[in-house]
Amino acid sequence: DIDEVAIEVAPDTATATHLAGLRSIGLNRVNLGLQTTSATELHSIGRRYEIPMNERAVEAALSTGFDNVCVDLIYGLPNQDDDAWLASLNWVADRRPETELNFKFYRQATNKIAGISDEAAAFLGGFF
Repeated sequence: DIDEVAIEVAPDTATATHLAGLRSIGLNRVNLGLQTTSATELHSIGRRYEIPMNERAVEAALSTGFDNVCVDLIYGLPNQDDDAWLASLNWVADRRPETELNFKFYRQATNKIAGISDEAAAFLGGFF
């Protein structure tokens, strides 16, 4: 038996309709790749969505009936200070998802926008 079936979703695609569809096919955990609650930090790492989409995504995920809503944040972003990091942590804590994951920002010199190698970017094609 599989206890958990998960998917990672970017905030700009996490509409209530999309998430309800994922839940209806048996997914019971959704990871939301928010990364940060700062527009400046989001744009510094090349994310295409806007901060209000974070709120919409978390609200939709929490109201859709997932057993586990997970929010992913990244620390050590370019120009991120302690106050900005704390603001992101508090924002997530106020929404009370079941899980929060925090990842350290890593950037390879070969691909400054996505933080991945040129070979990986070529393989993934249009994802970045």
